[in-house]
Amino acid sequence: MAAAAAAVVSPDIQAPTVAVLSPAGGASVKGIVNVEVSAVDDRDVAKVELLVNGSILATDAAAPFAFSWDTTPLSDGSATLTARAFDGAGNSASSAVTVQVANAASAPDTIAPVVRITSPAAGTGIGTSVTIQGQATDNIGVAGIELFIDGIRKATVAGATISYKWSSRKAAAGTHLIRLDARDAAGNIGTQTIQVIK
Repeated sequence: MAAAAAAVVSPDIQAPTVAVLSPAGGASVKGIVNVEVSAVDDRDVAKVELLVNGSILATDAAAPFAFSWDTTPLSDGSATLTARAFDGAGNSASSAVTVQVANAASAPDTIAPVVRITSPAAGTGIGTSVTIQGQATDNIGVAGIELFIDGIRKATVAGATISYKWSSRKAAAGTHLIRLDARDAAGNIGTQTIQVIK
């Protein structure tokens, strides 16, 4: 009786399917980041490598494929995560995402607003009534403006502009000081003072 023919095993030529599940492309990351990878194959997945900017960071040989990535040695900016999966026959496939590393703490705001009294002009002679106007600018934003006349606070407004009608009828003859203080959210204060004459 003739022996049964041996089963013919077809060669494995199909590469795995791989994808980076987390973090998502374009995500902002910092510190220690968990990287999750999906890898499947028609026969088996032998290993998954995780590369950061082209350099192998770690290898995982068993599902679920997960990695811990310390982003702190990298400079802030874009970084490319590539997952490369291999099957037992050596077939491989890869998938990549680009994320944004943002470890640097925001620098404290130390820049004071710039404030300008737009009316009246310095040295102006005033009568019994004058409208005081001013505006301020800041690198981040102006929280509010305070108006002082001869050292006494007369008005406080939120935002970057002020308009105040000063009834100066009872003010003494002579020189008077008008001061605007502009404050930002960090507490920085910018000031301008002018003199007017009654």
